[in-house]
Amino acid sequence: HLYNTIALQFNSLYDHWIKFFIYAGHTYKFTTYGTEGKCLIRTADSDGSTGYIETLVQEISVGTSTIVKALNDAAYLVVYTNTASDVKINVEDISTLANGQHYKYVNVVDYGADKFGTSLSNDAFIRAIKDANALHFGIYIPSGKYIITADMPNIWCGCHIMGEGGVNSRTVGTLIEDRRTNYGKYLINFATTDSRYTDIGGGITDITFLHYGTGHTGCINVSRPLSGWTSIYSNIKIDGYLGSAISMQEANDARFVNCIITNCGGFYETSQEYAIRLANNTNAIHFIGCHIEHCRYDIYSTDSCFNIVFDACKIEQSAKDAISNNVPCINFNCDTNDTIAQFQNCTFT
Repeated sequence: HLYNTIALQFNSLYDHWIKFFIYAGHTYKFTTYGTEGKCLIRTADSDGSTGYIETLVQEISVGTSTIVKALNDAAYLVVYTNTASDVKINVEDISTLANGQHYKYVNVVDYGADKFGTSLSNDAFIRAIKDANALHFGIYIPSGKYIITADMPNIWCGCHIMGEGGVNSRTVGTLIEDRRTNYGKYLINFATTDSRYTDIGGGITDITFLHYGTGHTGCINVSRPLSGWTSIYSNIKIDGYLGSAISMQEANDARFVNCIITNCGGFYETSQEYAIRLANNTNAIHFIGCHIEHCRYDIYSTDSCFNIVFDACKIEQSAKDAISNNVPCINFNCDTNDTIAQFQNCTFT
């Protein structure tokens, strides 16, 4: 796996090769050193076999450099010599994001996502998520409008999903328009079966999620033992989900900062769908400067959750559904001796 820079050296070898993994949308710089000779660059089959899926990509003479950009899918790249001379090759990932950060993210646009909202971006998002899971990278969603109608794969818990500003705007920044109509499915599911990655970072920043579908779908779900540690969700808006905007189960030490949740939650059959749902020993979750408004039911916590903190938040119960159905709009139904919840400097209307 090529993360930053790798140096290859072929000593008097003819037709010998080395194979490594490259990432969709990344740009690589190949520089050769040594005596005389040439190297060839090809892409290999996705399973890592030596069969080529493309013809010759590039030929590099000693003392020169070339730029190669991986398109569409992550793939294996094969570099091999076609002379018996000594050749050294320096391979560098020179990719950068639009904001100048070093490329540790997969970019959904590189997978074919339509940022103009004229066509569906289902397939592009699915393939980007699968690569992010395999590489333990983040996911970068540039400014634009993306239409989703299909369920997405689970995402590894340490993944950071990054948009581009414009929160609370339908014309500026990153907007995901969710048109799914099925019941009980979340758009973003942070989950992992790999114990090495259950307790690190992750989160979402600078994205607006807008649900236009008719089903009781949800937006963000964190659901694995010990997942969500030190994860941060900042400057996101979630609007129009009839299911829960945020669901956390067995999650720990997450922060929601300057988030807006509006028009979420509802009533399905005999149960209430709360905008924020916390369950299964979730603890140490902090909501800071968040705004919850016009939701049918606001906050529900159960199953021994504790240390849930709301600081400088505004909660406006204007939908009135909870009142008319005689259901508490904020319901902490927890079986624990620990401090269940704290509300500090909050406004309730």
